Amino acid sequence: MDRDESWDAFERGIFETVDRRERERGWELSAEIRRRADRIVSLILHSDLPRVDVEIEIRGFRSFVASELPGKEELFDGVYLARFRRIWEQWRRGGERLLPGLGPGE
Repeated sequence: MDRDESWDAFERGIFETVDRRERERGWELSAEIRRRADRIVSLILHSDLPRVDVEIEIRGFRSFVASELPGKEELFDGVYLARFRRIWEQWRRGGERLLPGLGPGE
């Protein structure tokens, strides 16, 4: 094997390792996002935390997603915030809107 072939093999190995790490990090991040979302749903459904405490948890989760996935705040609002609000309104029935003023169209 000549030097160029060795370099190509080495370079491919580096890219494969980086790609594998990025995929693993993506799976880890995806699992962490699911875990945090499930925790908030559980807080809404199975705890008596006041709205303000649930909102603090949601804001922390939103900040985490924004730091890990910059520019995805609108996607977060459309998926998770909408989900949390729907569950809140369905199960808490207190008449209080969850996180008024946050998200598109608010």
